[in-house]
Amino acid sequence: MKIDILEKNLDIVGNYINQVCVKAPLFAAKKERYQKGLLNGLATEVTASVCQVREDMAGFKWEPCT
Repeated sequence: MKIDILEKNLDIVGNYINQVCVKAPLFAAKKERYQKGLLNGLATEVTASVCQVREDMAGFKWEPCT
C-alpha cells in the first residue's frame, strides 16, 4: 500500500479513536512516522519506505555488505 492511500485510513482510525476517547500511543507514533514520510516525498512509495524515516530520525545509515 502506498503511503498517501494509507494516510486516509490512518485519518479514519484516528478520528474513531478520538470519538471513543481511547489513548493509543502506538497509533500516534505510527501516524507520526507516516506523516514524516509524506513530508519527505515518500507519498507514492510503499509503506515499507518509512524505514527510511526511522533511519533518518536515528541518524543511522545502512552500509552495503561486502
